[in-house]
Amino acid sequence: MGKIILVLAKDERGGIGNKDGLPWGNPSPADISRFRKITLGKTLLMGRKTYEIIWGKFGPLKDRKENIVLTRNLEWKGDGMTVCHSKAEILELAKSRDIYVIGGGEIYETFQPNASMIYLTEVRGQFESDTSFQWHDKDAWKISAPPIFLPKGPITEHPLLFNTFERRTPLP
Repeated sequence: MGKIILVLAKDERGGIGNKDGLPWGNPSPADISRFRKITLGKTLLMGRKTYEIIWGKFGPLKDRKENIVLTRNLEWKGDGMTVCHSKAEILELAKSRDIYVIGGGEIYETFQPNASMIYLTEVRGQFESDTSFQWHDKDAWKISAPPIFLPKGPITEHPLLFNTFERRTPLP
């Protein structure tokens, strides 16, 4: 049985997106490196808007097992992408593999109740955002690895806190 795992970066107020980009500007090399280590060789899930805004100009993320786009648009196609049209399709796929959810806001909201783990980068600061991530029930989660703090410096424009969360009670 596979798991649903969220991978995201947010600011202190939960901001994850702003005007087709990140609220804090470009991602830091440290966060890109962490994202790559977490997702390398894995099955990734993203919404159509996230794919078109962030990955569309580059195509599927390389060195990943599979790149899945979830969209309500039945006509949409993406080169090298697996296209799904419902949460039920994704949950069926998750019976046989781990699925790493990489955005955007609607996709995180949809799959948070089904997630068993969250890799969270908190970008220290509050930035203008039009898309956010909010915990459904933060008490249902526990930190499962020592947090890593990176101060502002040569590889981080903003201080970062890397956390890994697991559900206190496993999903059935």
